Amino acid sequence: MMRAWTEEYYDIVAHYFWAPDQIGHRSDKERKLKKSFEVLGRLRSLEEPLNHILGVFFALAPSSFVDRIFEKHAGVVAGETLTLLGRTAHSDVTQPDFAFDGLNSYLTIEAKVGSQSSFEQLLKYAYLHRAAASERPR
Repeated sequence: MMRAWTEEYYDIVAHYFWAPDQIGHRSDKERKLKKSFEVLGRLRSLEEPLNHILGVFFALAPSSFVDRIFEKHAGVVAGETLTLLGRTAHSDVTQPDFAFDGLNSYLTIEAKVGSQSSFEQLLKYAYLHRAAASERPR
């Protein structure tokens, strides 16, 4: 059976769990999660590690593939080169998990694990998209 490429991320996390000195930390004897499999189990249930994995994926994926993902799953066709913006994309009310910018497009993704977006979060994204549209040259 072929190993999932996402497991590389968890291998990296496990490495730093067992060798915290490599990033200037010391092992905490009082930590709640004592074993690496406990830490990995916890991480697999959180949104942030998913965002890290997807961030690597989107950084490596061709723009045309990202465009096809939006077309197939959101019905949005950019039809142009999209640039992953990273953590620089934000407004004063929200920061998207992923933002892609094109000449005429601004697309965002909010990833969720075990929860749903709220109406308030949808409004924040609408505000972000409005702000991005107002910054575009006409």
